[in-house]
Amino acid sequence: MSKMALLVVDAQVGMFQGPKPIYRAEAILGRIARLIEQARVAGVPIVYVQDDDIGGYGTPEWEVHPAIAPKEGDVRIHKLAADSFFESDLQGELEARGVTHLVIAGFKTQFCVDVTARGALSRGYEVTLVADGHSTSDYDHAPASSIIAHHNWILQGMYGANHGFAQDAPGIEVKAAEGIRFYGRNRLDIPRFYDYLVRARRDLWAFLETIPDEVLSREVIPGPRFRSVKDLVLHIPVIEDSWLHEDILRDPPVWESTTDLLGALDGPYYADKPLPAVLEYWRRVEKSTLEYLSRLTPGELAREVGVKSSRGEDYFTVEGLLWHVLQHEVRHTAQIALLCRQAGFSPPQLDLLVYLP
Repeated sequence: MSKMALLVVDAQVGMFQGPKPIYRAEAILGRIARLIEQARVAGVPIVYVQDDDIGGYGTPEWEVHPAIAPKEGDVRIHKLAADSFFESDLQGELEARGVTHLVIAGFKTQFCVDVTARGALSRGYEVTLVADGHSTSDYDHAPASSIIAHHNWILQGMYGANHGFAQDAPGIEVKAAEGIRFYGRNRLDIPRFYDYLVRARRDLWAFLETIPDEVLSREVIPGPRFRSVKDLVLHIPVIEDSWLHEDILRDPPVWESTTDLLGALDGPYYADKPLPAVLEYWRRVEKSTLEYLSRLTPGELAREVGVKSSRGEDYFTVEGLLWHVLQHEVRHTAQIALLCRQAGFSPPQLDLLVYLP
């Protein structure tokens, strides 16, 4: 399994003070800041590369932009070439941490970002270039937007299997910031565990679609609620939807805009709902959760949330509530698999290890 690091190239104060303004500088810095926070949550190393030619070593211009300033424990690398590896300590620092996959963002696109991405690839690293996390300035031959688009296009998949190399050869993947997930070695954080659930769901959903509706709707569990497989299938996203929106975010849940399912949230009335409508609702809840997790920060995880209970109001951290939601899905997925097996249908293997990268 690869170990990731976030590499931030030349995001220094002096980069933003030259005669050629950086294209969409504020937006790019904002995206890099969010990536940094996500990397911290996942325990992924953050490596800042600083060019000593920008202002000169130790000057205010040489420092990393305050919007994305390093913290204790982050790695800082000095360089004097466009290739961040050339005559620098970068490769040694990465090897010391066992890093094999670099997520690259920074400045400028056609210079140090491009050359560093190629340099990482030629040294055997898996590379993800943040498509909307690098920028440059307008030049006489082309505006910045065209330069960025050109380099995103030309670097996509470079030197991977599509270019005649071995099928397992590393390549450069160009991906928007919102689609990037960080995975730390031997650390199962919330975004990573949710990513496992997302992939396991696809196999679960495909399996459920092969089972006759009569089986999914059959009452097999005694009690006032959740009598059928379909009841459990809808219960999982309802709980995720409720905890995330009503308790953590305090905004309207997805189900309020899902007209096909309104009035069916207390069970055991899910059985009369068509499975495609149930799964479509689950997909919408999943999309909402992924958007939230893409903005997750250590501060948000530590935030306390009041939750009403039979004892009045209890307070939990967001991190605790999110783990509760994830474990809730695992528990009920196991129930669903068992009930389907008892009905004569063999469920797919949904164990965590099957889906880890």
